[in-house]
Amino acid sequence: MPVQFFIAFYRTGDPRKYHWVLVATDDGVPSPTEPMKCFEIVPVPVLDASGSETTVAPTWEPQHGKRTKLADTKYQGLLMFPPCTDPSLTLEGVHNILETVPAMPPLVAQNEMERLQWTCAKWIIDLFHEFGPMWGLDFVPRTMESETTLYYEIYKQAYKLEGNEEGFYSTVEVARDGSKVKCVHFPEKYLRTV
Repeated sequence: MPVQFFIAFYRTGDPRKYHWVLVATDDGVPSPTEPMKCFEIVPVPVLDASGSETTVAPTWEPQHGKRTKLADTKYQGLLMFPPCTDPSLTLEGVHNILETVPAMPPLVAQNEMERLQWTCAKWIIDLFHEFGPMWGLDFVPRTMESETTLYYEIYKQAYKLEGNEEGFYSTVEVARDGSKVKCVHFPEKYLRTV
């Protein structure tokens, strides 16, 4: 099967705000209880000289592979992207790239205000914009080429996982282990086809 990307969403405690975790598979919809490699970044507070108080904006660190399954009390569901169109793309190749991408671009790392506004979601959006075309996940120009537009479209899809507003519904997909998984699909109209 071709490589396919998913974003797992986790409630943060703030209404309609999620932590994002990136997952890539080559064998279908991941089960929340199966072991798998997950990619995310998390904030790490920067403490003052005494080590007791945060004095500046957090730095961000990769947590690749530390989350070994999706299931968690805050787990909301998955956003599914269409399978990647590059037939030469391998899951190992994707994992190798994801493991080397820094948690923050240099401009974010050097600027306290930028670090305050940085999130795992923005990290994932940057990944899709930088590597998506190479993977055969190419967003249509003038609709999704802006990071902000893609970010809000993904969030719009994530709201469907809550399923509590008219017109906002998720589907149930069968995972590779046979379990049922709450999912939403990224609209294919925003992706270029080969």
